[in-house]
Amino acid sequence: MAHDPNFPANESFLADFPPAMRAEILSIINDGIVKALSLQGLTPGNTGGKIPISNGTLCTGLNAEKLGGFLSSAFALAAHVHAVATGSSNGFMSNTDFLKLAGIAAGAQVNQNAWSNILIGATTIQADSATDTLEFIQGANITITADPTNDRITIAVSGKVPTAGAADTATTASACSGLSATATKLATPRTITLSGDVTGSVSFDGSGNVTITTVVVDDSHNHTIANIDGLQAALDAKLASTGTAANASKVGGYAPAIGAYPDTAVNPNTVVVRDSNGYISANYLRMVNPATNATAFTGYMGRTGDGFLYEKSIANVKAELGVSSGYDAAHSLTANGYQKFSNGLIIQWGVSNRELALGIAGVFVIFPIAFPNLCFNVQVSLSGEGHVHGYAPRADAVTKTGFLYREDYWTSNYNPLENHYWLAIGY
Repeated sequence: MAHDPNFPANESFLADFPPAMRAEILSIINDGIVKALSLQGLTPGNTGGKIPISNGTLCTGLNAEKLGGFLSSAFALAAHVHAVATGSSNGFMSNTDFLKLAGIAAGAQVNQNAWSNILIGATTIQADSATDTLEFIQGANITITADPTNDRITIAVSGKVPTAGAADTATTASACSGLSATATKLATPRTITLSGDVTGSVSFDGSGNVTITTVVVDDSHNHTIANIDGLQAALDAKLASTGTAANASKVGGYAPAIGAYPDTAVNPNTVVVRDSNGYISANYLRMVNPATNATAFTGYMGRTGDGFLYEKSIANVKAELGVSSGYDAAHSLTANGYQKFSNGLIIQWGVSNRELALGIAGVFVIFPIAFPNLCFNVQVSLSGEGHVHGYAPRADAVTKTGFLYREDYWTSNYNPLENHYWLAIGY
């Protein structure tokens, strides 16, 4: 039996209701027909505070314990960033890797035995790849000898040059025909240029010997210690970074002065070292102005960011404390006066007759100058002239411009001509 939404009908008999109602309840239980608008006060939806539903809309504001089976500690926050690596601190990469990358020039390749360009007259032979091979071919009666050990190539004439016909019988240049018989230099000077790992050029006209000034391109090749004469021996004579220097009796020609306290004899030309208690003691600590090399100065001794002690003038101290012109910003040294300080603090004082202060109304005392921001505190006291016990002065309604002076009293014996003193602090 299925659920009948029209049961009971308006014209049903009352006698039919119990068995029919039982059948209706049974159909609801068996068929699982439950359609509630909320569950424990929560309604279905796609936003926070709702029961998430799968309807093709992204659910937001979910508070899930895991994502993909991982707790929140396995994920980084959206604002998470990695520190920038430097030569001395790790960041997104280690400082060791940073130094390696910083030492590589832009466009650099792995070190290799290669050539870039070779200029022969007006013709430039350019390498087609980083591992290209340059081949030297022997011509007629030309011998090319390679010396891989010393990285040398020897080009020699092994016989007659095919086109030097006049050279067969000539013994001097005069035996040759043309300008070569009397020429002392080339009609057109030539430029000899080196390119590749070693660069340089020179103009040559045949009138004399020339020298090419060369420049070796940075990081163009490598050398081993064995290739540099005397380097290994020089390194062996150096102290290792983890080694310990010999226990010398002097340092730079000066002997140590251990335990030279100020009350002992002066030990000139000595090295001051720590004593057994870890203290460094000397008879004098003299400051030298690095700009003038003068030893006498007026001011204070201070330490800068580089760890050294230097002379600090009074102007330097004022600048570090933010004081431009001393403590006195302004003042009025009168019976009712004030003192302004350079940091903004103001102290004011005064004296007033108390005759009008008795009673509930009291008397309003006006400060010599108004506090720009706030009056922190006001203290009042009686002058003590003809004072009779039974009075308690107080300050009420304190503002930036003044305060209300009142007295609490419990005796009728008073001197209304007594004065009261007040002191106010603010900024």
